Amino acid sequence: MPEKKNMQKSHKKTAALILAGGTGERFGGNLPKQYRILGGLPVLCHSIRKFLEINEIQDAFVIIHEDHAALYRQALSCPSLPEDCAAKLHLPVIGGTTRQESVLNGLKAAAASRPDYVLIHDAARPLVTREIIRNACNALQNHSAVLPGIPVADTLKSACPETGTIKATIDRSNVFQAQTPQGFDFRILYDAHLSYREAGATDDIALIEKAGITAKIIPGHRHNFKLTETEDFLLAEALLRAATDEESTTAEPTKKYG
Repeated sequence: MPEKKNMQKSHKKTAALILAGGTGERFGGNLPKQYRILGGLPVLCHSIRKFLEINEIQDAFVIIHEDHAALYRQALSCPSLPEDCAAKLHLPVIGGTTRQESVLNGLKAAAASRPDYVLIHDAARPLVTREIIRNACNALQNHSAVLPGIPVADTLKSACPETGTIKATIDRSNVFQAQTPQGFDFRILYDAHLSYREAGATDDIALIEKAGITAKIIPGHRHNFKLTETEDFLLAEALLRAATDEESTTAEPTKKYG
Protein backbone atom coordinates (compact mmCIF):
# COMPACT_ATOMS: atom_id res chain seq x y z
CA MET A 1 0.00 0.00 0.00
CA PRO A 2 1.33 3.47 -0.82
CA GLU A 3 1.91 5.85 2.04
CA LYS A 4 -0.22 8.93 2.41
CA LYS A 5 1.53 12.07 1.23
CA ASN A 6 1.14 15.80 1.70
CA MET A 7 -1.67 15.64 4.21
CA GLN A 8 -2.58 19.00 5.67
CA LYS A 9 -2.24 19.33 9.42
CA SER A 10 -5.20 21.67 9.77
CA HIS A 11 -8.74 20.42 10.28
CA LYS A 12 -7.57 16.91 11.14
CA LYS A 13 -8.84 15.30 14.34
CA THR A 14 -6.98 12.76 16.42
CA ALA A 15 -8.58 10.59 19.08
CA ALA A 16 -6.74 8.60 21.74
CA LEU A 17 -7.86 5.22 23.06
CA ILE A 18 -6.27 4.34 26.40
CA LEU A 19 -6.58 0.64 27.19
CA ALA A 20 -7.22 0.07 30.89
CA GLY A 21 -9.36 -3.06 30.88
CA GLY A 22 -6.89 -5.56 32.28
CA THR A 23 -7.51 -7.43 35.51
CA GLY A 24 -3.83 -7.47 36.50
CA GLU A 25 -3.70 -11.22 37.14
CA ARG A 26 -0.02 -11.48 36.17
CA PHE A 27 0.86 -8.52 38.37
CA GLY A 28 -0.64 -10.02 41.52
CA GLY A 29 -2.59 -8.42 44.34
CA ASN A 30 -6.23 -7.43 44.60
CA LEU A 31 -6.00 -4.07 42.82
CA PRO A 32 -5.46 -4.01 39.03
CA LYS A 33 -2.15 -2.35 38.21
CA GLN A 34 -3.71 0.54 36.28
CA TYR A 35 -5.37 1.71 39.51
CA ARG A 36 -2.39 1.30 41.82
CA ILE A 37 -0.71 4.42 43.11
CA LEU A 38 2.50 5.37 41.31
CA GLY A 39 4.29 8.55 42.25
CA GLY A 40 1.25 9.75 44.20
CA LEU A 41 -1.26 9.11 41.39
CA PRO A 42 -3.10 6.09 39.97
CA VAL A 43 -1.10 4.58 37.10
CA LEU A 44 -3.96 5.31 34.70
CA CYS A 45 -3.91 9.03 35.51
CA HIS A 46 -0.32 9.43 34.34
CA SER A 47 -1.30 8.33 30.83
CA ILE A 48 -4.61 10.22 30.71
CA ARG A 49 -2.93 13.45 31.76
CA LYS A 50 -0.27 13.22 29.02
CA PHE A 51 -2.87 12.82 26.28
CA LEU A 52 -5.24 15.51 27.58
CA GLU A 53 -2.52 18.13 27.93
CA ILE A 54 -1.37 18.27 24.32
CA ASN A 55 -3.21 20.12 21.56
CA GLU A 56 -2.72 17.35 19.01
CA ILE A 57 -5.35 15.20 20.79
CA GLN A 58 -8.97 16.35 20.49
CA ASP A 59 -10.79 13.37 22.04
CA ALA A 60 -9.80 10.71 24.56
CA PHE A 61 -11.56 7.45 25.40
CA VAL A 62 -10.56 5.11 28.22
CA ILE A 63 -11.52 1.46 27.82
CA ILE A 64 -12.16 -0.20 31.18
CA HIS A 65 -13.25 -3.58 32.55
CA GLU A 66 -16.97 -3.89 33.20
CA ASP A 67 -16.31 -4.43 36.93
CA HIS A 68 -14.04 -1.40 37.34
CA ALA A 69 -16.47 1.52 37.03
CA ALA A 70 -16.04 2.51 40.70
CA LEU A 71 -12.25 2.22 40.49
CA TYR A 72 -12.25 4.39 37.38
CA ARG A 73 -14.38 7.10 39.00
CA GLN A 74 -12.09 7.11 42.01
CA ALA A 75 -9.00 7.38 39.80
CA LEU A 76 -10.47 10.32 37.91
CA SER A 77 -10.99 12.22 41.15
CA CYS A 78 -7.24 12.77 41.38
CA PRO A 79 -6.43 16.50 41.28
CA SER A 80 -3.70 16.18 38.66
CA LEU A 81 -6.03 15.92 35.66
CA PRO A 82 -6.29 19.31 33.92
CA GLU A 83 -9.79 20.73 34.38
CA ASP A 84 -9.56 22.88 31.25
CA CYS A 85 -9.10 19.70 29.18
CA ALA A 86 -12.00 17.78 30.73
CA ALA A 87 -14.13 18.22 27.60
CA LYS A 88 -11.71 16.00 25.68
CA LEU A 89 -12.32 13.02 27.96
CA HIS A 90 -15.42 11.05 27.03
CA LEU A 91 -17.35 8.57 29.14
CA PRO A 92 -15.47 5.30 29.71
CA VAL A 93 -15.96 2.45 27.25
CA ILE A 94 -16.51 -1.08 28.49
CA GLY A 95 -13.93 -3.45 27.03
CA GLY A 96 -14.32 -6.96 25.70
CA THR A 97 -12.86 -10.31 26.72
CA THR A 98 -9.70 -9.73 24.65
CA ARG A 99 -7.49 -6.76 23.85
CA GLN A 100 -8.67 -6.86 20.26
CA GLU A 101 -12.33 -6.73 21.29
CA SER A 102 -11.60 -3.86 23.67
CA VAL A 103 -9.95 -1.79 20.95
CA LEU A 104 -12.87 -2.41 18.60
CA ASN A 105 -15.30 -1.27 21.30
CA GLY A 106 -13.21 1.88 21.70
CA LEU A 107 -13.15 2.50 17.95
CA LYS A 108 -16.94 2.17 17.79
CA ALA A 109 -17.31 4.75 20.56
CA ALA A 110 -14.79 7.11 18.95
CA ALA A 111 -16.42 6.88 15.53
CA ALA A 112 -19.14 9.29 16.65
CA SER A 113 -16.47 12.01 17.00
CA ARG A 114 -15.40 11.41 13.38
CA PRO A 115 -11.62 11.40 13.98
CA ASP A 116 -9.18 11.23 11.09
CA TYR A 117 -6.51 9.50 13.17
CA VAL A 118 -6.41 7.40 16.31
CA LEU A 119 -3.69 6.56 18.82
CA ILE A 120 -3.92 3.32 20.81
CA HIS A 121 -2.06 3.35 24.14
CA ASP A 122 -1.63 0.86 26.97
CA ALA A 123 -2.47 2.46 30.32
CA ALA A 124 0.23 0.24 31.84
CA ARG A 125 2.86 2.45 30.13
CA PRO A 126 2.55 5.46 32.48
CA LEU A 127 5.92 6.99 31.57
CA VAL A 128 5.03 7.71 27.96
CA THR A 129 6.33 11.15 27.02
CA ARG A 130 4.48 14.01 25.37
CA GLU A 131 7.20 13.98 22.72
CA ILE A 132 6.36 10.39 21.71
CA ILE A 133 2.66 11.27 21.48
CA ARG A 134 3.35 14.37 19.39
CA ASN A 135 5.76 12.51 17.13
CA ALA A 136 3.13 9.84 16.49
CA CYS A 137 0.53 12.49 15.62
CA ASN A 138 2.93 14.29 13.29
CA ALA A 139 4.05 11.07 11.57
CA LEU A 140 0.43 10.25 10.73
CA GLN A 141 0.42 13.20 8.35
CA ASN A 142 2.52 11.07 5.99
CA HIS A 143 1.93 7.45 7.04
CA SER A 144 -1.14 5.27 7.50
CA ALA A 145 0.29 3.60 10.62
CA VAL A 146 3.13 4.45 13.01
CA LEU A 147 4.80 2.50 15.77
CA PRO A 148 7.18 3.81 18.47
CA GLY A 149 9.95 1.33 19.05
CA ILE A 150 13.43 0.98 20.46
CA PRO A 151 16.24 -1.11 18.98
CA VAL A 152 16.84 -4.44 20.71
CA ALA A 153 20.10 -4.28 22.66
CA ASP A 154 20.44 -7.87 23.85
CA THR A 155 21.69 -10.77 21.77
CA LEU A 156 18.74 -12.84 20.53
CA LYS A 157 18.65 -16.62 20.24
CA SER A 158 16.07 -19.02 18.82
CA ALA A 159 15.66 -22.35 20.58
CA CYS A 160 14.10 -25.72 19.87
CA PRO A 161 10.80 -25.88 21.83
CA GLU A 162 11.14 -29.61 22.48
CA THR A 163 14.72 -29.71 23.79
CA GLY A 164 15.45 -26.11 24.77
CA THR A 165 18.70 -26.20 22.81
CA ILE A 166 19.89 -23.16 20.88
CA LYS A 167 19.15 -23.31 17.16
CA ALA A 168 20.51 -19.99 15.93
CA THR A 169 21.55 -16.44 16.74
CA ILE A 170 19.07 -13.91 15.36
CA ASP A 171 20.30 -10.81 13.57
CA ARG A 172 19.12 -7.96 15.80
CA SER A 173 20.23 -5.11 13.52
CA ASN A 174 16.67 -4.42 12.36
CA VAL A 175 14.72 -5.74 15.35
CA PHE A 176 12.73 -3.37 17.57
CA GLN A 177 10.74 -3.61 20.78
CA ALA A 178 7.24 -2.35 20.01
CA GLN A 179 5.74 0.30 22.28
CA THR A 180 2.60 2.43 22.38
CA PRO A 181 0.92 4.72 21.45
CA GLN A 182 0.54 3.15 18.04
CA GLY A 183 -1.05 5.54 15.56
CA PHE A 184 -3.35 4.89 12.61
CA ASP A 185 -5.55 6.35 9.97
CA PHE A 186 -8.86 5.82 11.78
CA ARG A 187 -10.79 4.25 8.92
CA ILE A 188 -7.96 1.87 7.99
CA LEU A 189 -7.70 0.55 11.55
CA TYR A 190 -11.47 0.32 11.98
CA ASP A 191 -11.83 -1.66 8.75
CA ALA A 192 -8.96 -3.98 9.77
CA HIS A 193 -10.67 -4.73 13.09
CA LEU A 194 -13.93 -5.51 11.34
CA SER A 195 -12.21 -7.71 8.77
CA TYR A 196 -9.99 -9.70 11.15
CA ARG A 197 -12.10 -10.10 14.29
CA GLU A 198 -10.77 -13.59 15.01
CA ALA A 199 -7.09 -12.78 14.45
CA GLY A 200 -6.20 -12.75 18.16
CA ALA A 201 -3.73 -9.92 17.55
CA THR A 202 -1.62 -8.77 20.50
CA ASP A 203 -1.27 -5.29 19.04
CA ASP A 204 -2.97 -3.26 16.33
CA ILE A 205 0.00 -3.09 13.99
CA ALA A 206 -0.39 -6.85 13.53
CA LEU A 207 -3.94 -6.30 12.24
CA ILE A 208 -3.08 -3.67 9.66
CA GLU A 209 -0.18 -5.86 8.51
CA LYS A 210 -2.78 -8.49 7.64
CA ALA A 211 -4.50 -5.84 5.54
CA GLY A 212 -1.26 -5.18 3.64
CA ILE A 213 -0.55 -1.80 5.24
CA THR A 214 3.03 -0.84 6.03
CA ALA A 215 3.74 0.85 9.38
CA LYS A 216 6.47 3.41 10.01
CA ILE A 217 8.82 3.03 12.99
CA ILE A 218 9.33 6.22 15.02
CA PRO A 219 11.63 6.64 18.04
CA GLY A 220 10.32 5.27 21.31
CA HIS A 221 12.00 5.60 24.70
CA ARG A 222 13.45 3.01 27.06
CA HIS A 223 11.44 4.52 29.94
CA ASN A 224 8.20 3.89 28.06
CA PHE A 225 8.06 0.30 29.29
CA LYS A 226 5.00 -1.69 30.28
CA LEU A 227 4.34 -2.43 33.95
CA THR A 228 4.27 -6.22 33.98
CA GLU A 229 6.23 -7.33 37.05
CA THR A 230 6.67 -5.82 40.52
CA GLU A 231 10.22 -4.83 39.52
CA ASP A 232 8.79 -2.67 36.73
CA PHE A 233 6.69 -0.79 39.26
CA LEU A 234 9.71 -0.15 41.49
CA LEU A 235 11.73 1.13 38.52
CA ALA A 236 8.90 3.46 37.45
CA GLU A 237 8.70 4.85 41.00
CA ALA A 238 12.43 5.53 40.99
CA LEU A 239 12.30 7.25 37.59
CA LEU A 240 9.38 9.46 38.63
CA ARG A 241 11.14 10.35 41.86
CA ALA A 242 14.32 11.26 39.98
CA ALA A 243 12.36 13.42 37.54
CA THR A 244 10.61 15.20 40.42
CA ASP A 245 13.92 15.87 42.14
CA GLU A 246 15.37 17.26 38.92
CA GLU A 247 12.39 19.58 38.42
CA SER A 248 12.67 20.80 42.02
CA THR A 249 16.35 21.58 41.58
CA THR A 250 15.74 23.42 38.31
CA ALA A 251 12.92 25.45 39.82
CA GLU A 252 15.01 26.65 42.78
CA PRO A 253 15.53 30.44 42.74
CA THR A 254 19.06 31.59 42.13
CA LYS A 255 20.74 32.59 45.37
CA LYS A 256 22.58 35.89 45.53
CA TYR A 257 25.65 36.30 47.69
CA GLY A 258 27.54 39.33 48.96
